[in-house]
Amino acid sequence: MTTTNDKIFIAIDCDDVVADFTGYAHMVLRGEKLENGYRFPDEQWKRLKDNPRMYRDLPLKIGARELVNWCKKYVEEHDGTLAFLTAMPRKGDVWYAFQDKVHWVDKHFPGMDVFFGPRSEDKQNFCKGHNSILIDDRADNCERWREAGGRAFQYKNWEECKQWLEQEL
Repeated sequence: MTTTNDKIFIAIDCDDVVADFTGYAHMVLRGEKLENGYRFPDEQWKRLKDNPRMYRDLPLKIGARELVNWCKKYVEEHDGTLAFLTAMPRKGDVWYAFQDKVHWVDKHFPGMDVFFGPRSEDKQNFCKGHNSILIDDRADNCERWREAGGRAFQYKNWEECKQWLEQEL
C-alpha cells in the first residue's frame, strides 16, 4: 500500500458494504434470525460454510457500484489511494475465502486492490492518520479505526454514506 499521512486513503470493506453477505445468509438460512449480531451461531455458520465457495457466490449489494465509483473519482482527483479492506472468516474455516474474495472483487471491480486485516480486529493497522477513511458495516471496526486516528463511516446504505463522504471530504 502506498499512502502517506497527507494523502487520502479510502478503505472499503467487502462483506455487507459491496458484497451482500447478509442477503446471501438469509437465502441460505431461509430468513432465520441472527441472535449474536455479526457472529453466527455455530449451527448457522456450519450451514453457510457448507458452500466452501460462498464468498465467490455473494451478490453485489445495492449501491456498491455507486460507492466505489464515487470513491474512485475522489481519489483520482486528489491523488489518493482506494482499496478494499476485508477480513478472513472468524475461524479460518472457509478454505477458499481468501482466493474467492480476491476473485469476487476482480469480477465486479477489475483492477482494485484487496487488502486483508487479516482478521476484522486488525483493520485499524492500515490507518495512517486523519486522511485515512474506512467505510465498514461493523461499529467495532469503525471505532478501532477512529481510535487509530482515522475517520470512519458505519455503512448501512449508499445514500447515507454519500452524504457523509460529501460532508467529511
